[in-house]
Amino acid sequence: MAYAYFNNQIVDENEALVSIRTHAFNYGTAIFEGIKAYYIEANKAWYIFRLDDHYRRFANSASLLGLELKVTFDGFLDIFNQLIKRNNFKSDVYIRPMLYTDRLGIGMAKPTGCSFAIYIEPFPPPQLKELRSMIVDTIRTPSEAIPSSGKIAGAYVNNYLAQKEAARNGYDTAILKTMEGLISEAFGMAVFMVKGNTLSTPRLEDDILESVTRKTIMHLAKIYLKMSISESPIPPEILLDADEVFVCGTGSAVNAVVSIGNKIIGDGKGGAITKRLSELYLQAVRNGLVESSQWCYKVPSIDQ
Repeated sequence: MAYAYFNNQIVDENEALVSIRTHAFNYGTAIFEGIKAYYIEANKAWYIFRLDDHYRRFANSASLLGLELKVTFDGFLDIFNQLIKRNNFKSDVYIRPMLYTDRLGIGMAKPTGCSFAIYIEPFPPPQLKELRSMIVDTIRTPSEAIPSSGKIAGAYVNNYLAQKEAARNGYDTAILKTMEGLISEAFGMAVFMVKGNTLSTPRLEDDILESVTRKTIMHLAKIYLKMSISESPIPPEILLDADEVFVCGTGSAVNAVVSIGNKIIGDGKGGAITKRLSELYLQAVRNGLVESSQWCYKVPSIDQ
């Protein structure tokens, strides 16, 4: 049995049901977060990674959609603690908090309240994968239409369609461009390229999500690899000329992009910098770096 947080209490997940008439189900008017807690058997504990950053982004997403978030950061952490212990999955877990409009019936613009819910599920340990990608024709939704800085449920149809286009053409993941033709982000992941000792990634104004993983990777590259960091416009031809390309996100961690369309990146394998950043990231999330004491929130197992 799995447990979820629903209607201000922890319940059997099978009881956490919403009506098909719910406003959010009909119109995509919901926000969410993707958060990971990493289980370390030797410590009999989970470590929630960068929860403060995720909470700030969740609160920002709520503000962008005009939803009232009544749960404080401490409340967030307390519910997570209860849910993780109650489910007691002896594995890494993915945590999905949601805030959604809950009025029932037809009428998109009518006033509506909102409800808060969370579910978690076991998640396999992240591993560095080598992905074949393509720059899709599907354009990234501009922030002027739907703010890309928030995780707004309805906006993810854009990523869904982009990924379907990539899969239809036989590729592992999509890379999207802005309306101006610049690289934006991949399917639910931030895009990075390596050229010499410089690590480059699109700017926030290139319609990308304010990714917590992206923020972490830039820190690790600067502090541990002594790389120059560039948040700058990246035309497709510059990306194709990179020494290495990789993508990253909470669910996927770090994955190498070994080809884009017909263009092989580097030697067609995950590069040395990509591999090292993957190693550093996996150390960070498992409480293994100096910074981890500030980034990781410990949840002791009920068996401890």
